[in-house]
Amino acid sequence: MWDVDVGVDVDMGADLGVYEDEHAGVEAGYEEEVYDGAAKTYGIGTSFMKTFNSDEYAVERMDNPYFPFASKPDWEMAAFLLQSELSMTDINKYLHLEFTRKLPLSFRSSRELRGRAEMLLSPPRWKYQTVLTKFRTTKTLHVFYRDAIECLQLLLIYESAERAVRIYYGFMTGDRAWELQERLPDGATLLGVVLSSDKTKVSNLSGNRYTHPLLISLANINSEICGKGSLEAYIPLTLLPIAKFIHRNQCMRGILADRLFHQCIGIVVEPLEQAAHLGVMMSNPAGFSRYCCMPLIVAVANFVSPFELTAFFEECKQHFLNGVLTPFWLDWLTADPSSFLMPELLHHLHKMFWDHDLRWCIKVIGAKEINFRFALLQMCIGYRAFKEGISDLKQTLGQDHHNVQCYIIGIIANAAPAEFITAIRALIEFRYLAQAPWFTDEKLIEWDGSL
Repeated sequence: MWDVDVGVDVDMGADLGVYEDEHAGVEAGYEEEVYDGAAKTYGIGTSFMKTFNSDEYAVERMDNPYFPFASKPDWEMAAFLLQSELSMTDINKYLHLEFTRKLPLSFRSSRELRGRAEMLLSPPRWKYQTVLTKFRTTKTLHVFYRDAIECLQLLLIYESAERAVRIYYGFMTGDRAWELQERLPDGATLLGVVLSSDKTKVSNLSGNRYTHPLLISLANINSEICGKGSLEAYIPLTLLPIAKFIHRNQCMRGILADRLFHQCIGIVVEPLEQAAHLGVMMSNPAGFSRYCCMPLIVAVANFVSPFELTAFFEECKQHFLNGVLTPFWLDWLTADPSSFLMPELLHHLHKMFWDHDLRWCIKVIGAKEINFRFALLQMCIGYRAFKEGISDLKQTLGQDHHNVQCYIIGIIANAAPAEFITAIRALIEFRYLAQAPWFTDEKLIEWDGSL
């Protein structure tokens, strides 16, 4: 991507629409350099609006665009209730209030509301499959998932001069996309797959209930759009089972959980592996068919680390193994773990500071001294105040880690050796520069030089 005086379509052949923002505050325009022979069209396909206007209720929507709801206010009320955190029981109670019954709504119960919503175009349907393991578990395991190709098609069909400085702000603006395109047949469209997973606790205080969703997106979509949850650039692809294996060895239970993780994802991404080998015809936002290939570009997940309890696991560690024999990317064409296992800001920058850099600072100047200095700070508006210090904090968020980084150099000044402060400052500078919304070659050199 080159800085010039005209606009740019950021998808480089995937036809996801022109992104008309100023791209993270850069005042100059952009010129797209297109890979010659990529992303050819193969006849007429479909698009979201074509599908929407050709379903069984298209005739009713000619007179009432909000069908199956009676009017715009009726649709707004339905959208509010369905997108709220209210349960179906609570929605029923609300709809049966005397005040609500006087409103001219086309639905009078949560069941009727749900029925009308299901008359709209539905996203990919959920499926489930029983997962068999070689070791016993406390309960039968099921993996709930959607068709990965249908999810990517849903994302894809939505419509949305002289060179000076090259700008990097996403996968499609780097060299990796061109390297992958060179391996594809002439005319093929590169659709980079992004997978993101994180185990999350859903119970409060008690219950010990967890969920482990896996989300899918396209690397072709601009990173600023992917970063906004309200734009729904990520689609839930599967709910991974969380098993409790019956085995007396804690180390072995961890290895079995890791194997189950890869086994379940392998079931879900099998259509994507086939699409990476053979390609699949999909429709772009303009309604044209394209021959699409789907390499794995990014996978963000908390992989279980190898335990170090026995000689066997020590030997595995020496060979950089963790007990997983068949990782989910084993048969995925062009899938390279050194490329798609990408670091992300929350865990690899902010939390790494909290788990390592901050502990070093506490070790050097002492917990009492660092807590005393934080207690004396005049905090800026918008930042958390740590009046009780930070050494004993247990439940912290990424925002807390970010706030502490803003003050840590001033906190340890004149209390730690100059060489130590220089090292911590270099790491802070490295993390700060890594959060830039876009990069140039000069910025990349500056980033590398910060260490």
